[in-house]
Amino acid sequence: MTYYDSLTQPVSLTWPLNQAPGIGVITGGTVANVSLDWEPLSGATSYQWQLDDDNDFSSIPPGFEGTVTASSVRLPVLQPAATYYWRVRVIGPVLSLWSAKWSFTTSLGGGIVAPQLESPEAGARDVPLSPVFQWTAVAAAEGYELLVSGEADFLIPVIVRIGEFALPTNAWQSDITLTCDTTYYWKVRAVSSLSYSAWSAVGAFTIQPPPAESEPPPQSPPQPAQQSPVLADWAVYIMVFLAATIVLLLVTILVMVARRH
Repeated sequence: MTYYDSLTQPVSLTWPLNQAPGIGVITGGTVANVSLDWEPLSGATSYQWQLDDDNDFSSIPPGFEGTVTASSVRLPVLQPAATYYWRVRVIGPVLSLWSAKWSFTTSLGGGIVAPQLESPEAGARDVPLSPVFQWTAVAAAEGYELLVSGEADFLIPVIVRIGEFALPTNAWQSDITLTCDTTYYWKVRAVSSLSYSAWSAVGAFTIQPPPAESEPPPQSPPQPAQQSPVLADWAVYIMVFLAATIVLLLVTILVMVARRH
């Protein structure tokens, strides 16, 4: 007699995916409603699962292990932005090998604790060319990712501060000069080395219009050229007449004096 022993193979894990980030939604400061799922093994009647914050499972916290008859289990509340390791094996009717060790990282935030945009305010106008962006801080965040775009779909962003260029604090003055009289859209999310929050709501603002061109100072009307006074014709005639009379008088005197001698 021969038979196939289906329990010689380890359990295959399915969810959360290995090294998955952002698992769960924060409610009241903790992450709840996270489930572990795996492929059922033929012939298995019960399973043992374990969850730990390190991969050696040497000090499993209370409530982080148990047995179930189904191929899934609902976990207790978890800490946000934390990495957990998990594994599963069959314990009935006989023990199987442990599954591979998988890990996941809980969410850094959900819709409730995503960053809230503060400045520029929604719909703000006359915003400076290099705005100061500010938003609310998120607990356990190691940085923040910022996108600014001229379109609401963010397909072609003009400011991209994500990944290694993420911002260390929840305020930043743009080092890129934006375009005058243009509307921009922006959003922010919190990040850590292992996880990230949901994106904030999208904000919109409009850059100030270009400065008005200064008008040149008014110019005085041209002044007429100053002309030297010109003597009237009759004055010229009188002066010529007087000069001729004097000359004639002098000649007469000279003649009379010559006759006496």
